[in-house]
Amino acid sequence: MRLKSAVSLQVIVWLALICINLIIISVPVSALPAENETPLKLATVVFEPYYFAWGDDGSSDVIDASSLHGYSITLYQQKSAGTNPMDAQLIQFYYICVGDNYGIIFISSHGSSSGFAVEAYEHTAAGEAARDAQYNDYINQGFTAEEIYRASSDDGYHISVTPHALQSWFVDAKTIVYLSTCDGATFSGSWGAREVLSYTGSVSHATAKADANTFWGHMDGTIDGGTKRPVSKAKEGTSLTHTGTGNTVLSPKVKGHGGSPVVFDCKMDTSIDPATVVTAPPDEAILTNWQWVGDDTISFYVFPLKPLIHFTVHADKAISGNNGAKLDGNWVGPNGDDYLYEEAEHPVGGIVVPVDKFGLLTPYIGLASTILVAAVATALYVKRVKHRKENQQT
Repeated sequence: MRLKSAVSLQVIVWLALICINLIIISVPVSALPAENETPLKLATVVFEPYYFAWGDDGSSDVIDASSLHGYSITLYQQKSAGTNPMDAQLIQFYYICVGDNYGIIFISSHGSSSGFAVEAYEHTAAGEAARDAQYNDYINQGFTAEEIYRASSDDGYHISVTPHALQSWFVDAKTIVYLSTCDGATFSGSWGAREVLSYTGSVSHATAKADANTFWGHMDGTIDGGTKRPVSKAKEGTSLTHTGTGNTVLSPKVKGHGGSPVVFDCKMDTSIDPATVVTAPPDEAILTNWQWVGDDTISFYVFPLKPLIHFTVHADKAISGNNGAKLDGNWVGPNGDDYLYEEAEHPVGGIVVPVDKFGLLTPYIGLASTILVAAVATALYVKRVKHRKENQQT
């Protein structure tokens, strides 16, 4: 009977410990949405109907930033003045708006509080006549006077679009719209885009170029070491006016880690197996129980085999949940580089649990401990009762 009681006690204790382990593993973990997001599309379009007049007005900076972070680039640049512009037209702009194909839209043009130019002609009588004929043709095609109008500048004659046209045409893809025109901020709300950057009042070409260099340098991390990657911080030091959420980035980065968890700065693709995202050499540590916590954090357990553990966050697996942009491991473009970190002074043979889990587990551990104590007490009581009966029988 004593042997059976000892075995029963052992079984009860082991069952209680298993219950504790199951509670720890299965505890639900909730998290707030990610701090930032990327655009929905990994694509950039540059639209410059007056490129022939002033050339690069900041477009090279958005092209560089986009290239560094893996965005495809489409260019509409009218490089020669004439009476039949083919490289930047109203029709092309219309399809940019309705197509939902671009995460970044960069426009450099003449503008006013009434709208901005999308199709430019040479500054001659022939240019004006060609502009008027094309405008009438567009009206006959179904465009309305509420959407387009005729205007001119010192650089040429043009057809412009109105805020009403933007409201009617534009489909947002969590897009960053960068409108380098005078008075573009007047109708920022007409876009309905996630982020709109433009100017209040007039802007010189020198300012426009300097602002583009600063903004896109912040966004791609090449200025200020990747510390001002979200739109709200990227515009610091510029004259730009911003409307939108401010929390859009070009690609993900790791913003924090212990051994575990690893926290990213934007919404991630949680369909990717987290065990392939964060790894460590098998002779240094055994990693288990990987899981996505919310849409920006990977949590896992670490069983150290050596005092120093080298972790790798793999860029080809750690990708944006919106457009698939790869991790920027060192915060500075180009992206696609792994993030490497190490953790030291782990007790070899111990188990390292993510720190934030303990707070979440406290009530469950307390409950499991209560179960364990009750089970042990019950077993001891049963043992004592049986022992008395045996003594009474003898």
